This record gives sequence, C-alpha cells and structure tokens, in this order.
Amino acid sequence: SLTPESFAMLRDAYINFIRPVTMNGSTELVRGLAEAHGMKNSGVIFRTLEEMKTDLDRAKITKNSKGKFAADKNDKIPNESLNTQLAPHPNIANYSQTGPYHQYVTPEMGKFVHKIADSMPSGQILYINDGSLPGGVDSNWHDTHQDGWVLDVKMPTVDNSKPSGENFKSSNYSREKTIDLIKLAASQVPEGYELEVYFNDTKVRNEFNKNPIPGLSGIVKKPGHNDHLHLILKPKEIK
Repeated sequence: SLTPESFAMLRDAYINFIRPVTMNGSTELVRGLAEAHGMKNSGVIFRTLEEMKTDLDRAKITKNSKGKFAADKNDKIPNESLNTQLAPHPNIANYSQTGPYHQYVTPEMGKFVHKIADSMPSGQILYINDGSLPGGVDSNWHDTHQDGWVLDVKMPTVDNSKPSGENFKSSNYSREKTIDLIKLAASQVPEGYELEVYFNDTKVRNEFNKNPIPGLSGIVKKPGHNDHLHLILKPKEIK
C-alpha cells in the first residue's frame, strides 16, 4: 500500500493539476488512492504534525486575487488536534487558488461533505474553496474558518461548467440548482447537528424562510457572500 507521504503527493497532484485541467478525471483513480490509504468513506485524511507544518508553509507563500497571503510568516500551529484534511472525492474539485493546505475539516465535517458529493446530480461537480488552515491557524482570507466546521462551496452554474467568478446576479448562475444543492446538503446533516448557510441571494433566503426544511437552521446574509455558499455544520441547539 502507499505510504502517507506518497499518497499526499499523489493526492495533491490530482487535486491541484489533473482535476482542474479535465472534467473527465478518473473516478477509479481517486477511489483507489483513498482506499489504498485506508480513507474509504471516512471523508478525511489524517496529517502528521510535520505535514501540517508543510501545509502551513504553503499557506504562507500563497496569495489570493487581492495579493494577500493566506497565513503570516510567523504563524505556528495552535491546535495539533485539528489534523484532518478533506479527502479527495471524484465529485469534488477546487474552484479557486485554494488546495488541501486550506481544507482542514473535522472528521464529521469531512464525512458530511463526502455524503453531499456522493449524492450530486449526474453531470454536476461540488466545487469547493477554503476550509480551515492546519491546526486552526487564523486565515488572512477569512474572518472565520478557524475550527474545521466550515467549508466554502461555489453555486452551481446553468451549464454545469466550472465556476469562473459568478455571483448570484450572473447569467450563468443557477438559482434552481443552488436551492437543490442546499436541500441536498440539509438532507445529509448528521443527527445532532444542523446546517447554517451564509449566502446573499434574497430569493434563495426567501425560499427557505417560507419553506423550512429539516437539517437547515437558516440562510444568513453576510458581507462577502455574493459568490459562494459558506457552509457551517454545528451542534443543534437544545430547545
């Protein structure tokens, strides 16, 4: 079987180079890699402290479109227990400058995201951006994203093409598919948890305000969320 280091290299190469180039990537390749590393159905990959430090170093030299580095040069791992990274999945791909180094999630969150990906409609890919940085390091790109319970997801497009900057006012944005994606995500919420979504499309928020569904606590308007869904999985409040 593959060593953790070999798996990490193959995984990173697939996510960052192969998958973005072709929409016909090998489903069996991703599944085979995950199974070889013992990650089948877990949704996450466990990272060693050295691997976490390597990912943090990557964040320190990676800029977003505004020229801001993901992490500061003096940042250190604050929480070694946040050491699980979202595992590859044939129905998941990146849509921005992100990568595994900024996709640390809790095991529960990882499994939740994989269940969404398992159930995506034919022809659709779950395009994701940032989760957390290793160990919950403060990300310069986000006000939140420190605890492993958050993941940014791009809204589906009308023609199922890879997103390229669409917001909810763009002609290629599909409101219908976005509503369906939120419904799908809510249906996969594990027992004892609920899903909150930040998104600024008023019509989507109104849809769920008028027609509440199990698993979804609400759609919240927040600055900076015109062009993606901010998924938060959190323990259900005791009432």
